[in-house]
Amino acid sequence: MIFEDFGLPIAYEAAFFMQCMQNPYLSMDELGDLSLTVSQKLRSLAIMALVSKSDRSLLGQNLARSGYVRLSFLRRLSHEGVEGNHHGASARIEGLLDTLAASDLKLGREIVELSRSTWLQGAEYEDDFCYAQLIHRLVVPQRNSNSTSALIEQFQ
Repeated sequence: MIFEDFGLPIAYEAAFFMQCMQNPYLSMDELGDLSLTVSQKLRSLAIMALVSKSDRSLLGQNLARSGYVRLSFLRRLSHEGVEGNHHGASARIEGLLDTLAASDLKLGREIVELSRSTWLQGAEYEDDFCYAQLIHRLVVPQRNSNSTSALIEQFQ
């Protein structure tokens, strides 16, 4: 498999869509859908770089870019004061997991800080919320261990 044959078209699409994310006229739903698409493309590029080129550096770079896409979306949600958007649900942790796989804990902490800490009923399953919150607590440890214990109980 030649990376350039498959990877370059995906890279061009990802770059184009990343530019589209700067469009202030996109609705939050459109931006959320777009952020998922961009992250999927970046994740694909990361995996292709690892499999076809054994390039761990490119793997990490593209996974971190996916995390930055999530951070950008969360920042816009916060800036515009949008509360109930389903794309902002805590269970949407793919970008965070990509960031952690890229070993970028600083970026991971930024994502966690902007992520929801309450369950968005109707937009995510409760167990998915609990799982995401446990991952958040691994990235940014909580001082109150009782809340983590309660979350584990809720998860079970």
